[in-house]
Amino acid sequence: MISGIMTGFGNVAADYKENGLSLDQLLIDHVSSTFIARAKGNNMRRAGIHANDILLIDRSLTAEHGDIVLVVMAGEFYCRQYDEINRVIYDDKTRIPLTSEESILFEAVVTRSIRCHRSIPSLPSIG
Repeated sequence: MISGIMTGFGNVAADYKENGLSLDQLLIDHVSSTFIARAKGNNMRRAGIHANDILLIDRSLTAEHGDIVLVVMAGEFYCRQYDEINRVIYDDKTRIPLTSEESILFEAVVTRSIRCHRSIPSLPSIG
């Protein structure tokens, strides 16, 4: 289990020495259907996702109201928020009705985002 973390000095890792620490177990619910990508751009800042954040994306989940989703539009991957009630997907700048003529394919649900304080060059980016 995770406990509070002091921002001062001390050995915060001491609590985890005996139990082991697995970010896989903590952050990934469905290992076989989860992949990782990096956020591109800042159009999802209101949802708490910034450029270069790591996204954990689960293909086994069905999108629900308020979820951050990975969609394909015009052959490109995009990260957007899903408003099931008003039948739109949106980011900080645009709202796209799901009844639009543009073909929108829901690929997966973003389950976690992780802020990176140092770059990780090898991850693919999603806008």
